[in-house]
Amino acid sequence: KQGVPANTIILILLLPFLATIVVFFRYIIGLTGLGLLVPIALSITLLSTGLLAGFILLTTILLASYLARLILKRIRIMQLPKLALSMWLVAISIVCVLTFAAAGGILSVRDISIFPILLLVLLSDSVVSLFLERTMKEVVQVTLITLLLGIIGFSLLSWEALRVFIILYPELILLCVPVNIIMGRYFGLRM
Repeated sequence: KQGVPANTIILILLLPFLATIVVFFRYIIGLTGLGLLVPIALSITLLSTGLLAGFILLTTILLASYLARLILKRIRIMQLPKLALSMWLVAISIVCVLTFAAAGGILSVRDISIFPILLLVLLSDSVVSLFLERTMKEVVQVTLITLLLGIIGFSLLSWEALRVFIILYPELILLCVPVNIIMGRYFGLRM
């Protein structure tokens, strides 16, 4: 009644479910992604931009991050300046890809909000840190798991029946509390 869009309320209410799914994949199944924030932010970004634009942007970020890794591994400077330089390379790459995609008619850049793009650029910090600290096999594995979690999150966020259900019964997010406590106490084997 006070003007908060229903879509915003639905997304906020679904965030605990997305976080619980990421925790489930980590502690029960045993698949590690890029933390908790990156898959959730990727889900929201894919929802905001659409799958094609989201994957074009994500591919650009991954390729630019990998290129930054190759270049910056040879330069002997501290970690934060490396991350700042890699973010610079990612930002320049995104501008170039968006320009070529718009010129080629692949994407309608006017339909893409700046906030998901900025979010992806800021998340590139996590990707570059991963590239700098781990082996390529680990990077590919973690990246694929993060993509899988992002796609699962996107599917849940865009699932109309779930959106209607959560707006009608918002108290269901309380179920995330005992589920996370149970998963947090689980010390058994991972699937």
